[in-house]
Amino acid sequence: MKRILIVAAAMAVAWSAASEVTVTNYSWLQLAPDKVTPFVGNLADEFKTTNTSVHGQIGDYRWGNWTWAPYYDVTYYLHGDNEDKALGTWWAGVTLDQPRNVTQVNVGLWGSGTEQTNAFYIDALVNGVWTEIGYHSFGGTMTDDMYVPTYAQSTTVSVPVTAGDYQTLRVRFEVDGFRGDNAHNEGYGGPGLTMIEPVGNGALVAGERVNWANQANFGTTITNHFVRGEGDTADIRNNGGWNNGTFSDQNPWNGMNRPLQDGEYMEIDLKEVRAIDNITALFNGSYFTTSFRVWVREDTDSPFTEVILSEGAFYPENAGYKGALSYDFAEVDARYVRITDAIGGGGDGYWGISQVLVNGTVVPEPATMSLLGLGALALLRRKR
Repeated sequence: MKRILIVAAAMAVAWSAASEVTVTNYSWLQLAPDKVTPFVGNLADEFKTTNTSVHGQIGDYRWGNWTWAPYYDVTYYLHGDNEDKALGTWWAGVTLDQPRNVTQVNVGLWGSGTEQTNAFYIDALVNGVWTEIGYHSFGGTMTDDMYVPTYAQSTTVSVPVTAGDYQTLRVRFEVDGFRGDNAHNEGYGGPGLTMIEPVGNGALVAGERVNWANQANFGTTITNHFVRGEGDTADIRNNGGWNNGTFSDQNPWNGMNRPLQDGEYMEIDLKEVRAIDNITALFNGSYFTTSFRVWVREDTDSPFTEVILSEGAFYPENAGYKGALSYDFAEVDARYVRITDAIGGGGDGYWGISQVLVNGTVVPEPATMSLLGLGALALLRRKR
């Protein structure tokens, strides 16, 4: 009896042990929505998670789609007829669910008028102490070549950092490194942020979400089948790139100003059959979809079957605009995944998808369980 209990305990421990999915150069923003928490702060209040925004909300740069811009109360930026001066250090950052390996941080910056920056720092919280791990300078000065983003008023900078396992990171602006806007945008205390994206290497373990669509890690390929029929004057954007695994607002735009019609679709080949249970689409600016349908199949000899989706969840939550639409569903095995019937919610019926995450949940290794079962059976036979 004692041996049986020992075997049962060993099987229970093994079942909880995880098989791992190893990833490299992986954006940790691909983790489940509740695994990444954005915050902003200054020397008076280190972690602000409530809205202190003159544009957007703090959650925006977590989804890489919309601009959060700080109000004066975050940056201490004085404004008035005779004074326009930055007085204090401020920052914006993200906290991950646990320490993750980080080798690079992608930072999306926005500026208009005089919201500008010429340099910023990347810090990580190490043993309770903020530690500088990266720095980027645009080479200008406050009075000379102050940097102004030029790509649609925004830009993305990839900053190499001192590699390590970090849970909380921030982008920090110092007094002599930024400006707000007194003349054109009353209330803007400094440059805006569209993304803070920690990137690194590691292993996703049992119970964690993995984006099987990630091209760099899993070799996936995509196809857009958008058809312009006779008399169709739709503004069709067919630019690909929606499986690159990054959250940049400069990702390509795929969509149009009408719904996807019969026979039109966006399709991804996962290159092997994967167990999936969630699909999340990220959008271009304000051009979001109110809904879409999902179809799957395991091989080219099988027909596509429609997946029964949960009620969609929009992110950021409680925002008037949408950064992402996410659907959960009962786990299915699929190699090919199609999106159809996308309906635009943006102005003039536009929608634009810049990224699609096809997510699965990492589970224990079945082979391990089989070996344990055989071992248990052998011990039981010996007992008899």
